[in-house]
Amino acid sequence: MESSAKAGLRNSLVPTGLAAASVSIALFTLGRMYSCIVVAATSIHWLLLVALIAGAHSQNRAGQAAQSGRLLPGQRVLVSLLFLVIVAIGVALTGGPTIEGIAPTDETLRLGLLMGGVAGASAIMSFFFKQQQPELVPDAVGLVKIGRIGVWLALFAAASVFAEYFEYPAFENQVAVVLLGVPVLLAIELLARGVFGFLRRPPAGAAFGTDLFLARMLGSSYNPLQSVFSGVEDTFGVDVRSSWALGFLRQVSAALILALGVFTWGLSCFVVIDESQQAVRERFGKVSPGEVLGSGLHVGLPRPFDRVRLVDTQRVRTIPLGFSGEKLDSDALWTQYHAAEEYNLLIGDGRDLVTVNAELQYRIGDVHAWIYGCQNPEEALETLAYRVLMEATVDRTLDEVLSKDIGSFAAEMHTAVQNQADQKGLGVEVVSLNLRGLHPPVVLAEEYQSVVAAQLDRKTYMIDAEAYRQSALPMAKAAALSAIRTSTAERTLRLALAKGEAIAFESLEAQYAANPDLYRFRSRLETLEEVLGGKSYHVIDARIEQDGGALWFLQ
Repeated sequence: MESSAKAGLRNSLVPTGLAAASVSIALFTLGRMYSCIVVAATSIHWLLLVALIAGAHSQNRAGQAAQSGRLLPGQRVLVSLLFLVIVAIGVALTGGPTIEGIAPTDETLRLGLLMGGVAGASAIMSFFFKQQQPELVPDAVGLVKIGRIGVWLALFAAASVFAEYFEYPAFENQVAVVLLGVPVLLAIELLARGVFGFLRRPPAGAAFGTDLFLARMLGSSYNPLQSVFSGVEDTFGVDVRSSWALGFLRQVSAALILALGVFTWGLSCFVVIDESQQAVRERFGKVSPGEVLGSGLHVGLPRPFDRVRLVDTQRVRTIPLGFSGEKLDSDALWTQYHAAEEYNLLIGDGRDLVTVNAELQYRIGDVHAWIYGCQNPEEALETLAYRVLMEATVDRTLDEVLSKDIGSFAAEMHTAVQNQADQKGLGVEVVSLNLRGLHPPVVLAEEYQSVVAAQLDRKTYMIDAEAYRQSALPMAKAAALSAIRTSTAERTLRLALAKGEAIAFESLEAQYAANPDLYRFRSRLETLEEVLGGKSYHVIDARIEQDGGALWFLQ
């Protein structure tokens, strides 16, 4: 009969452990998905619950060896180390102590309600183990305490999430440390008990890991003060009920906690608005048009009847354009990345890419428009800025974009973004748009620099050729003008000589026409004079030849 009861208990522990594992995985996944570190940290307690249930299940299956306490220290060390390793991996997966990003407002409300449901699930888990028989499983009493601790941790997480939803300081990192620290401390105590168990064997029938001191102090009762008193009595055997003051304090502790809760709730009637802030009051979900709360102390109805939404109107906010993450401390070179992640925009005819590094700085001018004009105005403004950037570059080539004056380009975008934001009614004032640089993608920067160098060489050659043309052309024109003038002078000279010869010929013709014999005789004399000029000659009478004489000339 006892073995069948243990088998039934074993069959009930397995689905309970699977359910707790499912809750742990779901909480971690939702925390990562919605960037809520509090939700992710809540999964650690459920993971510890899985580890303790698994240890209790293995202890029941070990049988006589477990009753003698021989296997219990090793099981405790193994389970606690496995839990701590998984927790360390989970913390690394969340990106360290914080998770970047902010969940949307509607999702924050849903996450707060989810944390309330998780608290209820922990209460149900505690109630389930309370119904088990401690004689069959010694861990039943301890698992009840672990479940109660889970209720308080889940409510603590829900308070942080709801504080973020109502725009109160949520202290997410501090709350996450508490949610993570309590299960880790329980696991460390379990590890210490396991190591100590090798030196001194635990008694037969000892609980696996739920008889921990921290579990008794925090989970003996849903009343925190009562839980501490009960833990002290169970651990040290001190009867705190013998003290009248402590007994009275135990009796009124519930009323004091309730009164403190009511007082804390009443403090939500008062709202202090800083000099750099403005606020809008929502009463029963309605807003008075145009009503804006200025700096100072304001009194209204407590939550949830009144909700005051604070907005920093003097703070200048920044939206990175073309990159995400922190700016790197690097030189402004095309071949080096300037941010943790840079985006490329498609421009021109669909074949060119350009990397843009810009920062849009703005502040909120109209509180009502900022809160109610758009569900997520910051994302809408970022989308408008990218739209303006695409419109300014989509019909240009990469050369045209890179050759444009950055100052005038940033001024044009500044004006365009402001106009778009005014048309959409976002209620923002664009302070500046700092265009830090436009450059080709880093992976193509060296090739593009080679292309730019070739283009510069081409322009240099063109300028040199133009300079040579400008210097050679005047010289050619001067030479041509000199040749023209020389030919003109020669033409004039030859024409004058030809005219003179023509006039002389006409004069000779007139003389010949007047007396041909005389002209021929004169011409003969002139010819003889020209031929015989400067020579000695003899005149011989013609009668010598007529008389038959002969003359011999010896030279």
